Amino acid sequence: MQNLLRTSLIRDWIPAFLLIYVPPLLILVCIAWLSWITDQPAGLFTRDPAAITGTSSHWGMISNLGAVFWAAAAGICGFCSVLLHGKSETRYSSSFFLFACFLTLLLLFDDLFMAHEMLSGTWLSGKWAIRERYTLGTYLVITAIFLFTFRKQIMQSEAILLASALGLFALSLGIDMLPEHILSS
Repeated sequence: MQNLLRTSLIRDWIPAFLLIYVPPLLILVCIAWLSWITDQPAGLFTRDPAAITGTSSHWGMISNLGAVFWAAAAGICGFCSVLLHGKSETRYSSSFFLFACFLTLLLLFDDLFMAHEMLSGTWLSGKWAIRERYTLGTYLVITAIFLFTFRKQIMQSEAILLASALGLFALSLGIDMLPEHILSS
């Protein structure tokens, strides 16, 4: 009986263990692969940029805090989506939070890994480069799809937080589009 209990307990925990341990293992495999194909030490992919370059740890502090807030917002949206998922009367709200989670993760990925800069020529060049305005325009289109799809939900809520977030997002995009010499002076 005790052996049966242990087997059942282990079987019940397998999905949680897979969810917890497989993603980090996949990340380590990707790092090993990147290290191998780029002929760069794995530490370049795992260590903090300030430690690698010997620069001050406060460089990029606002960007790092932004990534922390993006991640927190995505986690909250994902959690709300899961909480609301099972009930038919809250399925629309669950979809709202799921879309918001994916949109926030997209923006987190872009902010953390400088994706729109990478696509616009920092890493990709020649015929593979994508103009930065197209990448940023794509983000605006996805955001517009989100706002249109969930306009009913948004209009029924206290939308001041969403409006301020969108305003700050637009300000961020505007600053990103300024010429570099304006930002550095």
